[in-house]
Amino acid sequence: MEVATKISRILLGLILLIQGANGFLNFLPYPELNPEAGAFMGAIASTKIIFPLLGIIEVVFGILLMAKKAVPLTLIVVFPILVNAMIFHVSLDPQNMLFAAICFILNLFLIYHYWDNYKALCK
Repeated sequence: MEVATKISRILLGLILLIQGANGFLNFLPYPELNPEAGAFMGAIASTKIIFPLLGIIEVVFGILLMAKKAVPLTLIVVFPILVNAMIFHVSLDPQNMLFAAICFILNLFLIYHYWDNYKALCK
């Protein structure tokens, strides 16, 4: 179980780091979006703050995951981002949901593994 947890943590951290850095450096091409998904992404991009903020969060927390620092906090911070990514892909862009689904599943697995750290929040 420890090996699976370590691999999941590093893989999720690496994906977050690469996706976050891509938001600033644009070294990976973005997939073609259907018109509805493109309009939604265009509306978010027009704010000029959401995507840079998202990139910073992904880079910082990706590094924290790979360094095994504050992992329970990192998983909780990243969870709403991944929930929104899943909602976006399920409702507007299902053909491009592979990485969002992988990240979401990895996050759920890691939250399950670190569940004892969250029990104090439920009191």
